[in-house]
This record gives sequence, C-alpha cells and structure tokens, in this order.
Amino acid sequence: ALNYYNNAARAVELSADEAHADAARAMEAAAASGNASEDPIMLTSARVDENEEAVFGPVRLGPRCDVVEGDTLLHLLLRNGAARGAVEACLRMGADVRATNARGEHCLGLSRKAKARAGQRRDRSPGAAAEAADRREVA
Repeated sequence: ALNYYNNAARAVELSADEAHADAARAMEAAAASGNASEDPIMLTSARVDENEEAVFGPVRLGPRCDVVEGDTLLHLLLRNGAARGAVEACLRMGADVRATNARGEHCLGLSRKAKARAGQRRDRSPGAAAEAADRREVA
C-alpha cells in the first residue's frame, strides 16, 4: 500500500509543478501497485496535521500542493492542476466523482473550475475571462 500512496502523492506534487506527463506516469504506477481498488485506499482523504503540513495517507505532500481538509486523491489532482492523463488514471482506479471534502466541494465542481482556469490560460482575451466566470457561477 505504501507504494500506492507514494506514487499517488508524487502525482499530486508533479501536477502542482505542471510536470503533467510525469504525473500521469506516477498515477499509472499507483494503479499498477494493485492496491487502488481496495476501498480504504480510494476513500483516503487528505488532512492537515498539527504542523500545518498536508498528509495523504501515510505520506506528506510537498509544500507547493494546494490541499483542503478531506480532499480525496481526485480532489487533490484537480485542485493542483493535473492534466487529463493523471485524472483519467485516477478515475480508472475507481475514484468517486461525487465525493465531497470538508468545504463541501465535490470533484465535478473542481473539474469545472479547473477547466475554466485552463481556458483562461489558453486564451487571455476578455471574452475568455467572461466565459470562465460564467462557468464558475454554474459550478
């Protein structure tokens, strides 16, 4: 199980660093560990410990990772800008897109927000910013 957590945490950290191909490979390695389908692992949520450090399962996440108490692996990937390959690998492992964290955020809403942010980065025109704002209101 530790290999799963190490690879999953690495995928989140690489996503935060915008190393998307490496993040997808780390997620594939997590899936290959064979532990991903076990409910306790896919239901693991992130927490912030007494030292204000983010932890996912037994693994500490890097300081650049954006974490909300109760984030699942899918929340973490979406919140940290994961590309499609890493997110799809997580979904294939059985991630629950309806899971909520301590703020009540669900993964579908985070996905919409991530898509809006990506659209703003691709096209910085005033129309793109307005379109992204409209999508955020829906999420």
